[in-house]
Amino acid sequence: MGQVFMIYRYLFIWIFLISIPLNCLGQQALVLSGSDSSIDKFVFKELLTPAYKSIGIDVNMLAMPSKRSLVNSNSHVTAGEIARITNINETFPNLVRIPVPIMVSGIYALSLQPVNITSWQDLQPYNIAYRRGIQVIKNNLTEHGLKSSVVNKDDELIQFLLRKRSDLVIQDKSLAIASIKKIRRAGLKTSSIKFIEPPLLEVSLYHFLHKSEKALLPRITKQLRHMEKEGVIKQKIALYFKTLMQN
Repeated sequence: MGQVFMIYRYLFIWIFLISIPLNCLGQQALVLSGSDSSIDKFVFKELLTPAYKSIGIDVNMLAMPSKRSLVNSNSHVTAGEIARITNINETFPNLVRIPVPIMVSGIYALSLQPVNITSWQDLQPYNIAYRRGIQVIKNNLTEHGLKSSVVNKDDELIQFLLRKRSDLVIQDKSLAIASIKKIRRAGLKTSSIKFIEPPLLEVSLYHFLHKSEKALLPRITKQLRHMEKEGVIKQKIALYFKTLMQN
């Protein structure tokens, strides 16, 4: 009789526990890492946070230098990356791409003087700088045998150009615009900076998760596809660029 009572008791406790929502049991939020750039912060807040919330998951962002972010997510210190180029998992193989593009990003050469540049090969005669951690820029510079200087922050890169420590800097357009605005608010003149058309490269950015989080893949993919189909991703990114371009 005592054994039967204990069985029923444990059964009752088990049913009670599984009926409690996970967040009531102290479930921790999923932590996604990304660079400390304005675009990563925007994508996290306006796209990924509501996407994960719709499938019942809270998320937090851990912002850090770009390369360190990738190392951490690849090592599963964090659950994944906010927005990266499509083939970043060739270098960081533990990351799995969510097959829904978050945005298209243009990589530009910036100069203080008009120059005729239409390809990476055209950069050969110039002193070049870029911001550490942007893998797609580093890969293309290496592929084309281009020597370059490296700085640690986006606004430092723009100041590098303004001080004429390089002829050109290579940067994602949204990151460059955000940095130019920041420097302008600090009182520096930036009107001489020119974006050289056409862009050297256009890349699609994707959300990545560590392979250990594979159970989430179909759920977050479905939600991001829904947001894409409804035009939410396109509208949010258009708003981001509109806000960024405003003085």
